[in-house]
Amino acid sequence: MPPLSVAALGWIMVVLGVEPSGSTWDVTIDATGWALVALGWQRLVRAEASFALARTVALLACLVALARLPSAPDGVDTFVDVLSLMLVALTLAVGAGALLVCSRAGGSATVAGQASFLRWGAIGLLVVEVGAAVGYLVEPGLGDLVVAAGTFNLAFAAWFTLLQLFSAGRRWAKPAAAPRTPPPE
Repeated sequence: MPPLSVAALGWIMVVLGVEPSGSTWDVTIDATGWALVALGWQRLVRAEASFALARTVALLACLVALARLPSAPDGVDTFVDVLSLMLVALTLAVGAGALLVCSRAGGSATVAGQASFLRWGAIGLLVVEVGAAVGYLVEPGLGDLVVAAGTFNLAFAAWFTLLQLFSAGRRWAKPAAAPRTPPPE
């Protein structure tokens, strides 16, 4: 299975596995999805080095998803939920940025344009989420803005999933072969 297909499968699990209650099943689906995203992007590190950062952020999102398993006080629970939303936007921004660089190098202007839009859109959502989360400490009504931005996260993540599936079979989206060393003489 092509690396971007593996990553897209992970994104599908993350997007479809959203459940406000954060049940064990939801956390398991999210963590597995993030692990698949990291695995897919790991396989592309040789093709494009910026996938290494994207993989690391996906692994961090996996760990934060697992942090939702144990029962925690409301404040901690809310913090972990908001952090999870922010990590969706951050992972999307970094992953779309890596796909942008890779697709540009491969000569795919269409994918590069979509990846650029998604990257900047995710960065904008991240700024809104961070601002609303900090503002929530002063004005609790801003919690609704975090939730609204989280909804846009999911829409952008679904779009990014389709873009990765569209790009999966392309020559530039395949793992680069290991450099060949000449046999000893």
